[in-house]
Amino acid sequence: MVFLFMLFSVTVEKLPFDSGKSIYVWTFSYEKDCHLFPEIEGFKKAEILRRERTIVLRIEGVMNGQPFEDERNLTEEEYSNIVSRVDVYLSTHKKLNREGWGLYLLATLEVGLVEWSPMGAIVTEKAELYPIFAAASFFAPMFLTRNVDITNGQAWFSWIMAHHAYLFGVSTSMLLLDSTNSKFIAGYMLGTGILGEIAGFKLARKWNLSMGSAEMYNHILLSSEIYGGLLANALFSGKQDLWDYLWTGALIGEIAGFTGWYMWGKDEYTFGDAIAYDSYGFLALLTSYATISSISNSVDDKWKSLIVLGMHAPMNLYGLKIFRNNQIPFTGGLAIIGGTAAGLLLGIGTAALLGLDESNEWWWALAGGGWIGFIPSYLMAKGMSGGNTMLEIHPEIRFADSKPIYGLGISARF
Repeated sequence: MVFLFMLFSVTVEKLPFDSGKSIYVWTFSYEKDCHLFPEIEGFKKAEILRRERTIVLRIEGVMNGQPFEDERNLTEEEYSNIVSRVDVYLSTHKKLNREGWGLYLLATLEVGLVEWSPMGAIVTEKAELYPIFAAASFFAPMFLTRNVDITNGQAWFSWIMAHHAYLFGVSTSMLLLDSTNSKFIAGYMLGTGILGEIAGFKLARKWNLSMGSAEMYNHILLSSEIYGGLLANALFSGKQDLWDYLWTGALIGEIAGFTGWYMWGKDEYTFGDAIAYDSYGFLALLTSYATISSISNSVDDKWKSLIVLGMHAPMNLYGLKIFRNNQIPFTGGLAIIGGTAAGLLLGIGTAALLGLDESNEWWWALAGGGWIGFIPSYLMAKGMSGGNTMLEIHPEIRFADSKPIYGLGISARF
């Protein structure tokens, strides 16, 4: 007989070396200027982990020509002393942080191509200026930020703010402005987009946002905008001016989303955490849609909107708890996206092989396949933060009445 044994172990959390939470791995480039571990001759890197209530310092290096790893427990006071020393070091060795410069310029170019340049061409009534405006969306920021700190978090947040501010301009213009004055509307939407990009750049610096926090903003705002539209459709379905209500709902959702992100989603998420949450949110929406696709067409659309809202919103809120502070790296997040996509393909293939005809059956096959791909890739990626996989499969032998039972053990760490 083969049995499946489940083992559970404790959470492993990475701790920062500085109060600004910018350094989670202490490398040789830091050590050569700030000697935290002078007794280690061939120092390579160090990490600080929290396992339940125990703080552990893990050091890797070379001693006597041999690689070695050392782990030692730290008291809260010892950890605080390390953070204080690193803070002093960073304050006296401050250099321009340009890590996000290239990403920032590509982001402004993308926004320029998609949103700013078309609006500029409408305002000037010269389509020939479109490529000139697009080029300016790259060159102007390049020269304006040549001596400015730009982190990846700033680049990502300013890009996302630009898009959502543009959507804010679209929503408010549809509700408040004269639709016959296309030049004024285009200029208004162009202005909101540019102001949103500038505000995003400055706020990301003020709040010291990571790419993960920025992507969480994107996820929460998109969800809130969808919720606002669904609620408006549920309340005002069938009205002649339904689009006005939909734009109003999206606008209210955007404001509520920003408030919710600021209160609950601004901290403690890596970029890997955030894009894992994106995949989870997409599958939650797909599952909600599969549910309403199984409901009779005689059911009013407003009830279907409420069902989607009632299913997706709690799942999304629960996701805030699931994905907080998992410390999933960027490559782990990519693996989760890939696993989800592979699962969707599995669902499509399964539906085709089974000869499913009904559309709701296809939606369920897609949703089921997506979850099958998402769950194992998420568990494995989650383990990348602590250096150990979160899903381990290994042979085990257990005895019952002196008889061996051979099985597979699965160790899952949460």
